[in-house]
Amino acid sequence: MKKELQSALDEKKTVGVVIGRFQVHRLHKGHVHLIDTVQKENDILCVLLGSSGANLTKRNPLTFSHRKGMLLERYKKAQIFEIIDSQTWSDDLDRLLSSLFKNRHVKLYGSRDSFAK
Repeated sequence: MKKELQSALDEKKTVGVVIGRFQVHRLHKGHVHLIDTVQKENDILCVLLGSSGANLTKRNPLTFSHRKGMLLERYKKAQIFEIIDSQTWSDDLDRLLSSLFKNRHVKLYGSRDSFAK
């Protein structure tokens, strides 16, 4: 775990988690607004990038590494992790966040279509 992330967790700072695929070559205004908001409202910015776990396709043209690099160009202190699309995605998300943030309260953010109403 990165030293900066561990230090922030030790101080019990707030964690904002953006969940998205970001299968675009450049972030659009909506992406920037969302991530900027999360960064302003929290001490730690964490981005979980959804990945198909399969070969590149028309729907999934960019690798995790490419998308992570694109985000880090603008959000240098962001903690970025991959989460694989699966039938157990929600459970995998819970396990990942619990392991990263040791049962701390985190805020989840996404697009307007990301979460059930």
